[in-house]
Amino acid sequence: MKLSWHVTARDWMAFNLYQTPRSRGIQVVLGVLLAFIVFMELRRALTSWDDGDGALVNIVVLLGLITVRASITLLVCIAASILLFLVSYFSKANKAILTDYNGEFTDSFFTIETPSAKSEVKWTAVQKLARTKKYLFVYCQEAAAIIIPSRSVQGVQWNELCEYISARVTTARSA
Repeated sequence: MKLSWHVTARDWMAFNLYQTPRSRGIQVVLGVLLAFIVFMELRRALTSWDDGDGALVNIVVLLGLITVRASITLLVCIAASILLFLVSYFSKANKAILTDYNGEFTDSFFTIETPSAKSEVKWTAVQKLARTKKYLFVYCQEAAAIIIPSRSVQGVQWNELCEYISARVTTARSA
C-alpha cells in the first residue's frame, strides 16, 4: 500500500497537543510543580494563621486560595509553554518535519521517504499507535511519531489504512 501526504504546522501542532499531556515527563514536572506551589502557599498561610473564632472558615478560605493560586501559576506555566511552542514553528529546523512524505506499507515493514531522508522500519519497532478523528500517529519512539493525516486518503480508505497498520503492529508484537 502506497501513500503520499504533506505534514503542515497544524499537523505538527495537533501531534504535540495530543502527545504533551500524555507525556510521563510532563506529568511528573507538573505534579512536582503543583506540590511545590501548594507547599509554599500552605507554609505562607500557616505562618500568618490566626487561632481566633471561625477557624473552620479560615481553613476553607485557605484551601480555596491555595487552589486558585496554584491553578493560576500552572496556567501561566502552560501559557508560557504554548508561547514557546508557537515560536518554535518559525524555526528553520522544522523543514525536515514540515514536508512531503511518501509511505509504502508492506506486511513486514514500512518505508517513509521525505526530500531529506528515507527510513525503513520493521513493524516490531512500532511502540504504539494513536488514532484521532484526523490523524494516525505511529510511534517509533516514546515521544516521536510519524504523523499521517486522514486527508491523505478518502473515506473508507482511511479506516482500511488504520486497520491495516494496526493489524501489522499486532501481528509483529505477537510473533
